[in-house]
Amino acid sequence: MKLVQTEQGKRQVMAEGTLEDIVQWLKDNPEETDWAHAEDPEIEIPDFSNIETARDLQLELDKVDLTWWALTIE
Repeated sequence: MKLVQTEQGKRQVMAEGTLEDIVQWLKDNPEETDWAHAEDPEIEIPDFSNIETARDLQLELDKVDLTWWALTIE
């Protein structure tokens, strides 16, 4: 499983591993998602505390999808 950042069409793998590995990476690197909320206070901060499936994680990541910037699970 991979966590991929897409920014203006450019893709970068941010983390690889199990679902648990990626969730832990996101918890350890909150700046990767929190900046979107700082830029637009109406954006909800993702909650990674109850992630059980890849779908759960993607739903949380979708909260900070800005169309020109996004994090996705592959």
